[in-house]
Amino acid sequence: MNNEEDYDEETTINTIRNMFNKNKICDLKKFMDKRSCINWSNQYLTYLFYFMQTAGVFSTSIGNAYKYDIMIWSGVGLNSLASFIYIVINSNSKINNTLLSNIKNIKSNNYIDEGGIEFDKKSLSAPTPQAITPAPRKNESVPFSMTTIHKQPKMEDNVVIDIKNTTEI
Repeated sequence: MNNEEDYDEETTINTIRNMFNKNKICDLKKFMDKRSCINWSNQYLTYLFYFMQTAGVFSTSIGNAYKYDIMIWSGVGLNSLASFIYIVINSNSKINNTLLSNIKNIKSNNYIDEGGIEFDKKSLSAPTPQAITPAPRKNESVPFSMTTIHKQPKMEDNVVIDIKNTTEI
């Protein structure tokens, strides 16, 4: 059965099914390893975040009390680094939730790999969408100014705009 001609339909289906199952198992292991790594790093990043935030507030307070500018700016810097660490923690949490969702989908047999999207016949035979052309705009003689930022009055409203007294941007 080395030739492609020797495969019958059932063998082909079983081979494809086995390939997809192996891919799911590999993905499941990869997702679980990533979740473990993210959980571990988030734990230490959380400790580091609280330590740096506390040290930053403390340094800023001490610097203000003794009028020591370097200490104040050091505290501000520590708080900035703590904010960056907090952003990384939130980003990791979102990635972790996505990985958990993928693990749940694999468990419930609803997982679709990024490369395994199937197209139905209707989507393949649908005509190519055409670009919508915008409606033609009326030519306006009013230059862009502070008055044009707000809603333009309609001519029916009988409002007169004094263009000479506005500042152009």
